[in-house]
Amino acid sequence: MRRLIIAHDLGTSGDKASLHEADGRLMATHTEHYPTDFGHGGTAEQDPEDWWRAFCAATRALLSGSGANAAEVAAVAMSGQMMGVVLVGEDDQAVRSALIWADTRAKSQAAALIEAVGAERGYDLLGHPLDPTYSLSKMMWLQANDPDAWSRTNGVLLAKDYVTLRATGRRCIDPSDASGTNAFDQVARTWSKELLEVAGIDRRLLPDIVPSATVAGSLTRGAAVACGLDESTPVVVGGG
Repeated sequence: MRRLIIAHDLGTSGDKASLHEADGRLMATHTEHYPTDFGHGGTAEQDPEDWWRAFCAATRALLSGSGANAAEVAAVAMSGQMMGVVLVGEDDQAVRSALIWADTRAKSQAAALIEAVGAERGYDLLGHPLDPTYSLSKMMWLQANDPDAWSRTNGVLLAKDYVTLRATGRRCIDPSDASGTNAFDQVARTWSKELLEVAGIDRRLLPDIVPSATVAGSLTRGAAVACGLDESTPVVVGGG
């Protein structure tokens, strides 16, 4: 039996999915588009439910379009847009629309981080500039500007990791996506206690950091039914 791999890239305009032989040879591609709310004042938001619908629809389209059997799929691998914020509640559902990388409303929060930590110190720790497009400033903005949603939040994820959560029930993130949060210590390879304390963000809200090749888990029964794959199909964490 063939061993196939499905890859998903949850981009800004849509989920660009592809089906591959085990040696990497491309068999089929499919893109499921979703909208973005580009509002006033630097708003750029998407509905995480659209990502999940796109993931399921694109997976089914790859199978039907190629004639591949679900049993042949050895793994699903994830990639996606970086530097966003998805607030999730106890039920693993998003509590509001996600701020994507293009959202720039957190300018004052980024300025507060720079003032407290220092631009040079921040760059030494993070390997990135402290900037409103990164996730940490967005978390601070949501905490200040949408307290109702924040009060219902018990986890913060990025795009691909939210879909992995919906697919497997596990909350995790890889180092590449973690590095795009402005909260990842590049030397210690863990969440930065210093930046989180300055930002006022509880470490318990952030997912475990695992290597990109980690298998987050197998598809849950509900996810398998929704996307047309076998329940035993492993989902690989992937990278930003």
